[in-house]
Amino acid sequence: MRRVVNYHNSWARQRQVELFDASGIRVWCQGFPGYSAGRGADPARGSPGGG
Repeated sequence: MRRVVNYHNSWARQRQVELFDASGIRVWCQGFPGYSAGRGADPARGSPGGG
């Protein structure tokens, strides 16, 4: 049974890491609006010149 439990725990950890990578990066980018805006990640809020 331990093998099954260990396998389940490792699988759950991997899933948590994937979810963190997917959502954590978004939260990190949202924390730095200038970073995303400077990179042109948000064209709707691009430079006023319409570049």
